[in-house]
Amino acid sequence: MIGIAVGARFRRESLMRLPRFAAAVTGTIIIVATIMGAYAALLSRLSGLDLASAALGASPGGFAEMAITAQTLHLSVGLVTAFHVVRAFLVNAAVEHIRGMLARIGLFTMMSRIVGLPDEPGPAGERD
Repeated sequence: MIGIAVGARFRRESLMRLPRFAAAVTGTIIIVATIMGAYAALLSRLSGLDLASAALGASPGGFAEMAITAQTLHLSVGLVTAFHVVRAFLVNAAVEHIRGMLARIGLFTMMSRIVGLPDEPGPAGERD
């Protein structure tokens, strides 16, 4: 019943935009994964951490999933968890500033055009 309820909400227009959206998301994921991989490699080289722990600490994911993965791979669970706790605090502290910066450079407008949506005002009525 839940699947039927969710499926009934799809409109043909939104389904027609999915290929462009999927391409934009795939490109973003590749870029972010490359940046985080480079960060992990640099961190490993500068600090002496093993690359696997640095990569797991730099990868996006929840605390529980990363801790279980670290334990399964026999890596430092405490170190990986500490990376994710610090990341969570930094992201939550900086998210509004990052959103403003991305809006100023026009990222949201560009993404709206890629997926075929009209430009929408931001939270305070400003245009991105």
